[in-house]
Amino acid sequence: MNADSNAWFGKKRIGWGIGPRRWQGWLVMAIYAVTMIALPQVVDRAAHPWLVGGGIAVLSVALLIIVIVKFEHAEQRHP
Repeated sequence: MNADSNAWFGKKRIGWGIGPRRWQGWLVMAIYAVTMIALPQVVDRAAHPWLVGGGIAVLSVALLIIVIVKFEHAEQRHP
């Protein structure tokens, strides 16, 4: 990663996929993990089953949007 780059996520150095590159990316991933674990515990699944599923979907789409926006694109990469 270039020192001038402010991308929060980038390609993994080994293997496939992407991962956090800066503290902001790690913070986003930690918040996502905590909310995914806490959501089913906080919401009554018996009374509101669609709320849990909808919340998980909304959180996942929000994470995907953040990763796409803050991803290190090819034109930002320098060999």
